[in-house]
Amino acid sequence: MAGNKNCCQRCRQENRDRVALEEDRRRAQQTKADLGQVTGNFKKWVARQLGAAGQGALWERRFDDNAITRCIELAAVVQYIHNNPVRIGIVGRSEDYFWSSARNYSGVKPVAMEIDRLTEML
Repeated sequence: MAGNKNCCQRCRQENRDRVALEEDRRRAQQTKADLGQVTGNFKKWVARQLGAAGQGALWERRFDDNAITRCIELAAVVQYIHNNPVRIGIVGRSEDYFWSSARNYSGVKPVAMEIDRLTEML
């Protein structure tokens, strides 16, 4: 009889846990939806403030994360980041941009901050 009572208590606890978990999932989905709506409203507001409403895409598409799994991918991402100031025309060479870690990689002084170079960690 005692074993049967423990089994029933365990089943009730499992049911309570399952209900609580489902409620947590529902709240998480609602929070995600709420944040999406807030973000959408903010983007519309910014577009109106800039006078860009209805003139095409002001915002880039949603961010997709891509895990870096190989050294060559990491090197490509570092190079891409270093070239951002060059790509948008702020400087002619990436190491000329004071706030870029490209200065650290190329040995240009002074640097904005000392860093551990990723290539040394590989």
